[in-house]
Amino acid sequence: MQRRTVLLLGAAPAVSPAVKTHAHPDHPPTPGETPPVAEGPYGGGRRKLAPIASGPRQEHSVAAVGDNVFLIGGIVPDASGGVTTTGRVDVHDTRRDTWSVAAPLPVAMNHPNAAVVHGRIRRPRPMEAAR
Repeated sequence: MQRRTVLLLGAAPAVSPAVKTHAHPDHPPTPGETPPVAEGPYGGGRRKLAPIASGPRQEHSVAAVGDNVFLIGGIVPDASGGVTTTGRVDVHDTRRDTWSVAAPLPVAMNHPNAAVVHGRIRRPRPMEAAR
């Protein structure tokens, strides 16, 4: 029975009519459009923060420890117009709205997973050690 339910739910988006959806009523209708800053579901709107010091990044991980948000690994634009995998770790101090650099990952990686355990960012153990 459970298998049928999953299959039916999985097929629903394929047969449902296309409907324009948004995360919330004030969400911009088109990419790149700036939403109005107003009171709403996020308690006072949005405010512009300092941009990432090292520039744009994708396929990274994020972990928060105390007042700091860690941006871990990912891909960054390279000089040839492509992207390259990075081991860079940037830290955003949310109280001061400033960026700093932490020790890099031992190996550059994209799509890393991160977890905070007891106030520390933990790296995964190798598969052999986990068994």
